[in-house]
Amino acid sequence: MNNIVRVSIILVALLLIIATTLGLPNGGDSLVTGNTARQPSITASEDYPDTWFLSVGGSQSDYPWFGLEIDENGNSYIVGQTSTWEPTGSGALMFLLNSRCGENLRSIVIGTNKSLMARDLVVDNDAVYAVGQVYGIGAGGLDGYLVKFFLNGSVAFLETIGTPSSDLLWGIAKGSDGSLYSVGYTMGIGAGKYDALLVKLGEDGRINWSLAVGGSSYDFGWGIDVFHNQSSSLDEVIVVGQTRSFNVGGGYDALVYKVDGNGLLKWSLVTGSEDADAFYNVAVDKDGYIYAVGYTTNTSSGKSDILVAKISPSGELEWIKAIGGNDSETGYGIAVDDSNVYVVGFTNTYIVPGAGEEDAFLVVLDKNDGTLLQAIHFGGVESDIAYSVKVNDKAVFAAGFTYSFSEGSKDFFNIRFSKDYVFDPDPPDLAWTMDDFPENVTVESVFPNITVPLMNTSSVFLQQNYTLPIAITQYFESELVAPSSHVATPTGKPPVEVTTTTVTETSTVTSTITSTKTVTSISTTTITSIINNTITKTITSNVTITKTETHISTITSTKTTTKTITETITSTKKEVSTTTKTKEVPVTKTVTDIVSLSAASIVMLLVGLGIGFFIPKHK
Repeated sequence: MNNIVRVSIILVALLLIIATTLGLPNGGDSLVTGNTARQPSITASEDYPDTWFLSVGGSQSDYPWFGLEIDENGNSYIVGQTSTWEPTGSGALMFLLNSRCGENLRSIVIGTNKSLMARDLVVDNDAVYAVGQVYGIGAGGLDGYLVKFFLNGSVAFLETIGTPSSDLLWGIAKGSDGSLYSVGYTMGIGAGKYDALLVKLGEDGRINWSLAVGGSSYDFGWGIDVFHNQSSSLDEVIVVGQTRSFNVGGGYDALVYKVDGNGLLKWSLVTGSEDADAFYNVAVDKDGYIYAVGYTTNTSSGKSDILVAKISPSGELEWIKAIGGNDSETGYGIAVDDSNVYVVGFTNTYIVPGAGEEDAFLVVLDKNDGTLLQAIHFGGVESDIAYSVKVNDKAVFAAGFTYSFSEGSKDFFNIRFSKDYVFDPDPPDLAWTMDDFPENVTVESVFPNITVPLMNTSSVFLQQNYTLPIAITQYFESELVAPSSHVATPTGKPPVEVTTTTVTETSTVTSTITSTKTVTSISTTTITSIINNTITKTITSNVTITKTETHISTITSTKTTTKTITETITSTKKEVSTTTKTKEVPVTKTVTDIVSLSAASIVMLLVGLGIGFFIPKHK
């Protein structure tokens, strides 16, 4: 019996040796290239490698309004205006394309012989459509416009839209059939001094229809979103703004109305207090519920609070909340996901200690009942304001301007906050990766007051006018510019995002920074390499690598055996170059470590033999 046990144990030991030699999985820790270690546990300061704050601009004022879009890869598209780059000596449109890793990939400037201000944009493949206001080249003194340009910088057209009086366009949204809807206000068409103006345009800039709505006084359209109604196969266009023609409270009141894709007004709603109120922006969820953001001055301090409301698809007020502190707060941008509502704007109550200026503000509410879930302010010692917000399943993105971290005046800022970072009760400040500024970006979780404001709400009858404005096609050149950019992260290291399946191996290489200047370009290449220092196996993976080839910095790669993974890794080489390259690198590696495997085999053999002879002697 003892011989049988002895032989069995020896056979088990031999099988373990064979399994180890062949590289078969046995439930133990896998070996790694470079530093042999387990997958490191993430510390508090390293929890958020995909969180960053990016500042982009020049020596004069450069800043966005509502224009922010995010593509499926997490890249940011932002539009605003610039005084630093003025091709014809006046303010110009400025467009930024920023990567998901916080790099400014492209900056485009479009100018006229007059001031060209950009308010909002939508992106359709490589085409960008932006709206705003332009002076002196249209039907009157001040006109709205739609411009179409491409990511390579070429301009298709610029269409001015207006009347001999003052007109402008403030927001834009894309319809399900590729149509464009834009909202603003007009003095030349309508019933009163200003009417809210909504136009539907084709991709070529031609106006399909226009609708001016309002009353005898002032009515403005500020924000817009589109919901595609599957049952009617029509777009439903939601517009928010402000009215003084229909006072349900007093002064200016907040306005919401819905129009179908044919331009027919479905319903309108006004909510307000005895003080000034407004909705600046709107988002519609997948079920057609409407979420609007703005401000109310119906507060105990008499200063503004953020105003957020949820409205049913049929125009009934579901809930309304006011959020703020002892000083002024206003909401400008709003986005929704499956669970929450995300609002951005500014706060004067919650600021960097001793700064005395506005900080950007991010507030998260439960979409079902408006319960406050989180509020964070972020910024520096000067003024910082967020105007737009977007959200995907991983992160919250926002854009606005910063005086605190700029090249001289206002600069664009673009943030990506991972959702874990947003809901951290004590999020770490963000440090500059190249020590660009003396202060960190202060980020703090706070607890503002949230109340149900005393508001009157009523449906109103808006007067409607379908007169077409005057459209004039213009053509302009653009130029590519190279603004300064600065990135801050929770670690002070360049941002890295990694998406994997089951992680089995990690490799790390570390060295030192030798240069700072980079110029961005994009290329694709294929690399096959053989490294002779690990287990015998073949690993195939798709790796996205962002390289700054003027640096030597930390490289961290995560690989999954026999499964596809995506990695974005900031890495550099010790070469004198000024080019930043983004590469899609399919890597095939064959690795062998005979010494390590032989040593492991001998140890396993000795252990197996020892156990085999030791156990019977003690029976």
